Amino acid sequence: TKRPRMYSPIIAGEDGRVIEVLLLQVQQCREFARLLSARAMFNLGTGRVEQAWQDALAIHRLARLTGQGFSLIEMLVGVALDGIACHLDHQIALSDRLTVEQALRYQAELAKLPPLPSVADILDVGERYAYLDAAQSLARHGTDALGGIVGDAGGEHPLDGVIKSLAKSLVDWNLVTNSSSGTNYMNCTTGSNTVFGDPVFADTMATDYHLGLHSAAIDAGRTDPGYEDPDGSRGDLGRYGSHSFTMDQPVFPTGLAASLQSSNVILSWNPNPEADIASYVVYADPTSGFRPGASNVVATVAAPDSSVDLGPLGGTTFYTIAALDQDGYSSGFAVEVQSPDATDAPRTPVSYTFRLHANAPNPFNPMTRIPFELDRSGPVRLEVFDLAGRRVRTLVQGARDAGPHVVVWDGRNQHGQRVSSGVYVYRLRSAGRERSHKMVVLK
Repeated sequence: TKRPRMYSPIIAGEDGRVIEVLLLQVQQCREFARLLSARAMFNLGTGRVEQAWQDALAIHRLARLTGQGFSLIEMLVGVALDGIACHLDHQIALSDRLTVEQALRYQAELAKLPPLPSVADILDVGERYAYLDAAQSLARHGTDALGGIVGDAGGEHPLDGVIKSLAKSLVDWNLVTNSSSGTNYMNCTTGSNTVFGDPVFADTMATDYHLGLHSAAIDAGRTDPGYEDPDGSRGDLGRYGSHSFTMDQPVFPTGLAASLQSSNVILSWNPNPEADIASYVVYADPTSGFRPGASNVVATVAAPDSSVDLGPLGGTTFYTIAALDQDGYSSGFAVEVQSPDATDAPRTPVSYTFRLHANAPNPFNPMTRIPFELDRSGPVRLEVFDLAGRRVRTLVQGARDAGPHVVVWDGRNQHGQRVSSGVYVYRLRSAGRERSHKMVVLK
């Protein structure tokens, strides 16, 4: 009990919600305190004042450690334990065997104890995590999540899509975890490797905390030797990362290489050894060491393919990839590679083709990148339509130079409103020619 903090794992119930967390250690701490109290009274009754005082002091410390938990229950139990210790203090003070020197020393030791946690702070942390827990459940499961929070929601509901969209858009993760002011849980100073963002757990309702696509916790753990994932990559944060555990997620892809073929950048890699790989996700950014995420996805390659044509070289670019299995578990990221030097390309004039590439990611939420190429300069229109033929958004309208271009669509219409889930058509027009593809918005 002389340690400054206590590790108290949060063990959820079958549905994995914070409201169902099992606080097993709280009852154990109450039992320890009662045993120490009984021993202290026995020692006091047999004249061993010093031993009785050490037991009372241990209960004081245990009370402060128990009260450090995130829940109000733990805080109140901490107060109750401190009450037990205070009762022992009173009994020791009444003992005729207590000397003046002992009383002064005990008083000094009591003064050195840290204060009990603040009720306001505990309520603040607990309510934040309860809100985050409810928002995650609604974002992933819509009205189905309400069944576990307030009772049976009655299955499918027409407002599912709206609820999921609102739950995701209303959550400010930094505010939820109280990280916006440079501090983190219980006012601990934010570390140099602190990660802010959605961990993208596979399914919190099913207590499946494997990391999904674009998770901010992938390859974000400690860099010290011995903390790598079993596949040798930098450890992930969370339950399934770093140290010793059996990997259910794919190993990180190896052998990533970039080359030039007919002036186009070609990425290739070794196929993953797992039999259930669904796809590979390709990330690109002009900055080395970039953090892969939804905003810098440039291609999704269905397995078993292990290469992709990314189109003409457009300046220095850095690439990495991740493998995604059929359960939605994401691997760590491949070792980053740089785009080939332009001098490696054939010494022939660059020529372009009028073409519209597949968007990536697809399906997507909330944004996707649409690459296209123009063989000549001139007026261009790139528009998004619903399946009824109604124009949803004009992404490009005006003159553009010949060459490759990329446009990001944020899933909003002309009025800045989020579009509903479904299939949309994006169409490129220039010089009397047009190309079109379909894309899917998922929420």
